Amino acid sequence: FNAAQAALDYVKDGMVVGALVGGLLGNQVGGGKGRTAATVAGAVAGGYAGREIDRNHTGGRRYNETVQD
Repeated sequence: FNAAQAALDYVKDGMVVGALVGGLLGNQVGGGKGRTAATVAGAVAGGYAGREIDRNHTGGRRYNETVQD
């Protein structure tokens, strides 16, 4: 178990949650084949958004760096 694997797992979690939420929201739109297309588009867009949010999130931790001359 290493930091890179933990980061990868964390990004996957956001992508999965985003895809589920996006798919559910997309399913509320249209009817017939339009609903299917909206569900797929919502899942793809939600997965991408969730991945990007997780990649940019630091987990609420703040890091301070001190530089000494």
